[in-house]
Amino acid sequence: MKKEHFEVILEEMNSKFDLVFENFQSLNHKIDEYNIDFNKQIDEMNEFLKKRLSVKITI
Repeated sequence: MKKEHFEVILEEMNSKFDLVFENFQSLNHKIDEYNIDFNKQIDEMNEFLKKRLSVKITI
């Protein structure tokens, strides 16, 4: 009886660890997407500032 109970507990723990792992993967993916978007915004801002600076220098 104790062995069966222990196996049930282990299976439950295993399934919960799987859920935690899936959530970490999802979070990691979202962080990667955020970083890509953030870097894109920085690049766009840099291009804008370069153009503005170029215009002011020529004036």
